[in-house]
Amino acid sequence: MTMDAGSIVMPGRQNFRHVVPLVVILVAILASTFDWGRIWPKEWVPAVAPVITESFKWFARDATIGGVEVGTLLRGAAKVIEWPMVFLQGLLASGLKVPTWIVADGMMPPLSWFVTLGATITLAQWAGGWRLASLLAGTGIYLLMFGLWESAMMTMALVTTSVAVGAVLGIALGVLAWRRPAMGRVLTPVYDLLQVLPIFSYLLPIVVLFGFGPLSGLIATVIFAMPPMARVTTLALQKLPCSTLELAEINGCTTWQKITIVCLPAARANLLVGLNQVVNLSFAVAAFAAVIGGGGLGNDLFAALKSLRLGPALEAGLALTLLAISLDRLCRAVALKPTIHVVAKPSGFHRRHPRITAILGVLALSILATAIDPALTRFPADFIIKTSSWFNMLVSAINAAVGDEVSSLRDWLIISILRPYKDALHAIPWSLFVAATICAGFYAGGVRLAAKLGMLLAFVVIAGYWSPAMTSLYLASLGALIAALIGFPLGMLGALNPRIAMVNNLVVDLIQTLPTFVYLVPAMMILGIGDVPALAAIAIYAIAPAIRFTQTGLLQTGKSIMEAATMSGCSRWQRLFLVQLPIARRDLLLGLNQTMIMAFGMLVVTAMVGTRGLEANTLTALGKIDTGEGLLAGLSLVALTIVCARLLGALAARSPHAETLAPRGAEAP
Repeated sequence: MTMDAGSIVMPGRQNFRHVVPLVVILVAILASTFDWGRIWPKEWVPAVAPVITESFKWFARDATIGGVEVGTLLRGAAKVIEWPMVFLQGLLASGLKVPTWIVADGMMPPLSWFVTLGATITLAQWAGGWRLASLLAGTGIYLLMFGLWESAMMTMALVTTSVAVGAVLGIALGVLAWRRPAMGRVLTPVYDLLQVLPIFSYLLPIVVLFGFGPLSGLIATVIFAMPPMARVTTLALQKLPCSTLELAEINGCTTWQKITIVCLPAARANLLVGLNQVVNLSFAVAAFAAVIGGGGLGNDLFAALKSLRLGPALEAGLALTLLAISLDRLCRAVALKPTIHVVAKPSGFHRRHPRITAILGVLALSILATAIDPALTRFPADFIIKTSSWFNMLVSAINAAVGDEVSSLRDWLIISILRPYKDALHAIPWSLFVAATICAGFYAGGVRLAAKLGMLLAFVVIAGYWSPAMTSLYLASLGALIAALIGFPLGMLGALNPRIAMVNNLVVDLIQTLPTFVYLVPAMMILGIGDVPALAAIAIYAIAPAIRFTQTGLLQTGKSIMEAATMSGCSRWQRLFLVQLPIARRDLLLGLNQTMIMAFGMLVVTAMVGTRGLEANTLTALGKIDTGEGLLAGLSLVALTIVCARLLGALAARSPHAETLAPRGAEAP
C-alpha cells in the first residue's frame, strides 16, 4: 500500500487497472487470428436497414388512424406551418393568388424591393438605431447588386417561418421540461440525437413522410433549429431566483400567468441566446434544404457548387451569412427594445405613428406604381453585378501560375500521406482497434467510459459499416491534425500580439458564419474532386476552435503568475513555453476536442466532392430514399464522433486544473 497522504492507492485496485486492459488486448489479439476478428462477415450483419426502410414506407403510405392514412394526417397538419411560409413567399417574391375581381389575371405581384427594404430599414432604425439600419441597408444593397433579391426573399420566408415555429415550440418544450423534470430527462437524449445526427440522415424520414419540396425543407429546418431553444429555455428558467417565483405566487398569479407574465420576461436575456442559435441554425439548414427542394439561396449555392462556379457560390454563401447576421441583430434589438408604458401621445394617427404612416404611404405608392408598370417590382437588371467571369479569370490565373506545383503537391499528398494512412487504418483488425479504444477509455475515464466506447464501436462493426467508418475517420482525423498544426501556432501568436489576436478573431468569426458548402467551392476549383479538396475544406473549417481555444487559454494565465515568471528572468518565449502552455493544457485539449468535432461536422458535406466514407453512404441513401441505410450510416458516424469527442474530453478532464494556478478572468492581462 502506498502511504501518500494525498492519494492512497490500494494494491488490488492498482493491479485491476493493469490487468483489465491486458486481458482486453489478449482477447483482441486472439480474435484477430480469425477471419471474423479482422473483417466482420457480411453474413453476420443483421438485415435491419431494409426493415427500417419498409417500416417508414408502411407508416407513410398504409398506416391509418381512424380510417385516415397517417401520411395524409401529417401532411394536413404540416399545412398549418406551411401556409405562413407560402404567404410570405408570395408577398415578398413570387406574387399572391387573389380573386379575379381584385386583379384581372388573379395574380397580385410581390411587393417592390424598395418597399420591403424601406420597411425593414425603418423597423431596424426604430428597434436598434441608425447602426442597425445601416447593416440592413447594406445587406439589401448587396442582395440587389448581385441579383439575389428574389432568392433571398424565398429564403427569408422559409427562415422567418421556421424561426417563429422553432422558437415557440422550443419555448413550450423548455417550459415543459422545467415544470416536469422527468419529461426533461426523456427529451434530452432526443435533442442530443437531433443535433448530432448528420443532416442527410434525418432528411430521409422527412422526405418519405412529406415528399420533396419547400415543406420538407421547412420541417427539417424547424427540427434542426428547435433543440437549442428548448435547452436554453429550461436552463434560463432554472436560473431564475426563487424570489421571482415567490413574488408571482404572492400576487395570486395562475400557472399560465406566472410563466408568461413573470418567468419568461424575467429570463428574456438568456432566451435571446437560444433565439440566436435558432436563427443561425435555420440559415445553416436552409442551405442543405436545397437538396430536397427547399428553394431560395440554398438552391443557388447548390447549383453553383454542382457546376463548379466559384463566383455565384461565394455570392450566395455571403448572402446567407449577411442575412443570418441581419436577422439575428434585428430580432435581438426588437426583443430588447424597452417598453414605454406611459407616454403623452399627440393627436392624429400620423403623429402618433410616423414610421407606420410612412411605410403605408410607400406601400400605397408601390401598389399604384406596379399597377401602372409591373416591372417596377424588380431591380433594374443593368445595375446587377456578375462575378462569374472575374472568378473564372482568377482561377485560370492561379492554375496557370501554380497549377503544376499544385498538381505535384496533390500527388505527393496522396502518395506519401493520404493513401498510406488510409491503408494503415483499414489494415488494423476491428477487434484490435476496438480493444485499443477500450483501453484508452479505461485509462482516461474508467470502466464506464470504456464500456460506452466499446458499445459504440461495436454498433458500427455489427451494422456492417466498419470499412467506411475507417475512411471517414482517416479524413476527419487528418483534417483535424492539419487544423491543429496551423491553428495552435496562430493562437499562440495571437496570445503574444494583440493585433494578431484581432485578426484571428475576425478570421474565426468569418469561418464560423459562412455556410459549410462554401468551403468546398474554392477547394474544388483548385484541387479538383476527391479526398484532397475534402481534406482542405475540413482543415479550413476546423481551424476555428484550434485558434480560439489556444488564444483564449493562453491569455487567461494569471497576471501574478506572469509577473512571477518575468521576475524569475524568463524571456517572452520562455514564459509562453514554460508557463502559459502548461497552464493552458486543458484548454488546448478542449480545443483539439472541438477541432475534431468540427472536422466531423464538415465531413458530412464532403460527400458532395466524392469522398467514400459514411457521409457518402448517407448521401447515396438520400438519393435512393433508403431510410434504413441512411439512418444506420448516420448513426455510425454519430458513434464515431462521440467516441473521439468523449476520449479527448476525458483526457482534457484528467489534465491539471489551470484554475488551481490561475483564477480565470480576474487577473487576465
